[in-house]
Amino acid sequence: MFYLLWLFISVGYAQDICVDCIDPLRESFGASTNLGLDQIAQIAACNPPAVGSSIKHDQRGNTENKIPNDSRYVLRHPSEKQWEVEFNARFTATAGVTEQQAVALRQRTEACFAQAAPSMAGPGENMLRLKLRPSSGGAGPTAPLIEINVIPSGRGNATNFAATFDCPTIIHEFLHHAGLCDEYPETNPGEVVNASSCRPIVPSNSIMSQDMINMYDRTVGATKECLFPENSAWRTMPSGHLEIAMAKSAQDLAREPAHRRAFDEGWCTHHNIAPASGNPLIENHSARFSDQPRGWRMHYPASNIANPTGGPLLYRLGCQCPVNNADCTAEIATLKTTMTAFYNSPQKNYGCPYGIIPTVPQTIAMEPGFVDDRANGRVIVRSPPSGISLLHPAHFSRLLRGSCRSQDSKNWYDVCARYAYRHSEPDGLNGNCASVPAECRDPRTYLGGDPVSIPR
Repeated sequence: MFYLLWLFISVGYAQDICVDCIDPLRESFGASTNLGLDQIAQIAACNPPAVGSSIKHDQRGNTENKIPNDSRYVLRHPSEKQWEVEFNARFTATAGVTEQQAVALRQRTEACFAQAAPSMAGPGENMLRLKLRPSSGGAGPTAPLIEINVIPSGRGNATNFAATFDCPTIIHEFLHHAGLCDEYPETNPGEVVNASSCRPIVPSNSIMSQDMINMYDRTVGATKECLFPENSAWRTMPSGHLEIAMAKSAQDLAREPAHRRAFDEGWCTHHNIAPASGNPLIENHSARFSDQPRGWRMHYPASNIANPTGGPLLYRLGCQCPVNNADCTAEIATLKTTMTAFYNSPQKNYGCPYGIIPTVPQTIAMEPGFVDDRANGRVIVRSPPSGISLLHPAHFSRLLRGSCRSQDSKNWYDVCARYAYRHSEPDGLNGNCASVPAECRDPRTYLGGDPVSIPR
């Protein structure tokens, strides 16, 4: 009885009680008060903590028992719509890695968690943040210790982090410690025996898939560092010209499928022109718009690919419709609205200038844009977030469920995730995955639909 009383007080039950977890408690309580600790822990795990409370999840993954990944963290509920998943991780340098590099990787992890937090949304306008427990400790329960070996380089995994890991990879690997599974086809010969055709595959648009870097860059906004060689003209060119070379332009928009028809039909054309008194060179990332009969035109600067460090060129994009062509009129009106909004937006989409290969930055940018640090030979850029969650609804729900197993058969994510590291199903039939439900081959079913929009 003492254990039961302590449990209810310590976890701070929410009002939305998991009936399937409480029923066994009622049955046992009616027959005897001698509940086992494992049964009590399972009952507690099935009830998200009330506002202001927290609960510890400590479950090891076990492929044979169909529990694919660990759930080893503390789930906190600081306010009604806010959740925190806190890990207790220790980063240890291995051969070829300095202690300073291990410390830097921990700091980068904290920065990546902070950068991703505004993009981790779930159904019902709930938001979630990943955190590391401070080395000095903190209030509330302590999550189980996760040992992270810092290795010099290479693929790595959830317990072996390369010192060069970027934000998408760091978050992907920590989400394994929170119960999420890989969603990509395994190609590593040393691991393929543990995960072949039985794994549910998500081709793209998931932080747990092979598209994780692109997914992160699209949703959260990629942070890249552009390093300029010694004596490079990039280091001394006017800041406006550097911005033009780094920013997405009307040329890039014109290549997108949504806008191709206007160009394919010949209604719109663009080419570079020589600056003149009527059309002087534009010295920053902006555009001039003007009307013409049955259409419009714009002038804008873009990088000179033939001579990237020689300064921008002036381009003219002109759109003009044949007489009485309603399709063209509608098409170019939409294109003008898109171009106007693009150039008037305070948030620009930046990348490294042509010929400069981006590297993983030591500094993780918290705001979109670019930081001009050419005094140290670099520029740090971050593209704007998309306003869409980094997590799918099923991912978000799985993080809140933690080590609660009574719900596994009641949602497709857990039904399908049990096959993520199976090379046969049933056992003993290598490569036979006939018993995997068809729903597990449908990413939208498996992941609970598309990621939600970020609450404003």
